[in-house]
Amino acid sequence: MARQKVAPSAFIYHTICSKDQSSLLSPMTKCGFLVISWITVLLFRALLSGRSLVRKSIQAIEYMKMNCGKKSLFKVIVIGEEGVGKTSLVRRYVEGRFSIRERNTIGLNLSTKEVRVDDRAVTLQIWDTAGQERFLCLSSCFYRGVDCCVLVFDITSLDSFKSLGMWRDQFLIKADPRDPVNFPFIVLGNKVDLDNSHVPNNRVKEWCQRNNNISYYETSAKEGTNLHLAFKALSTKALKREADSNDVPGIPNTIILKSRANDQKKSKKCEC
Repeated sequence: MARQKVAPSAFIYHTICSKDQSSLLSPMTKCGFLVISWITVLLFRALLSGRSLVRKSIQAIEYMKMNCGKKSLFKVIVIGEEGVGKTSLVRRYVEGRFSIRERNTIGLNLSTKEVRVDDRAVTLQIWDTAGQERFLCLSSCFYRGVDCCVLVFDITSLDSFKSLGMWRDQFLIKADPRDPVNFPFIVLGNKVDLDNSHVPNNRVKEWCQRNNNISYYETSAKEGTNLHLAFKALSTKALKREADSNDVPGIPNTIILKSRANDQKKSKKCEC
């Protein structure tokens, strides 16, 4: 009687499902199946290891997205005497253009600028304020929540430089920052493209040193001198301040607001 041929898949099936059918397998076939089984186990382990590596890679990518792709929004206020070129500086920095016939600011102007500091995306919300004394009361409400302050004077006007202390002190009073000593300030001496400077450079640096080493940059709205450098330095200061404020112990991240109505109900119960 001829021996019935059995497909290899049937051999494997009978080998797995029935011990009684193991006699159908020759010693060489059994040895081959054992080798295949070990290879399958090794491949399965490699697959699991590969999945672990893929999972770890995905976690690393997500971590990079959370940290490297994080955006920060900073409110920047630009203050100084009338006519020092605040609006021209902001427009040159944000829009890359300059106009000799720039009108005086009445009230406030708002501009936004996207910058990148190392691996961080930063959005600067720049508030350009009017320099006239009669508009100081209007701008006071915008001092709250400011993250950085730009003090601007005109290097051709000694009086505009002398008023920097007044503008700085008034800002600190109205903004009332938590850490006024280390608040991010920069000083811009504008119109460096003009030759008739009336403010000695060493005098400005001495003033900045007395006021907690404020960074000083000579700028030109007309030529764009040092503007990107100055605002990048300001953004770096703001990021450091943001990181330091997140690390301050004892300051809660959330504030619980109690309802006044509940307090009134409790007081009424106590009166009864």
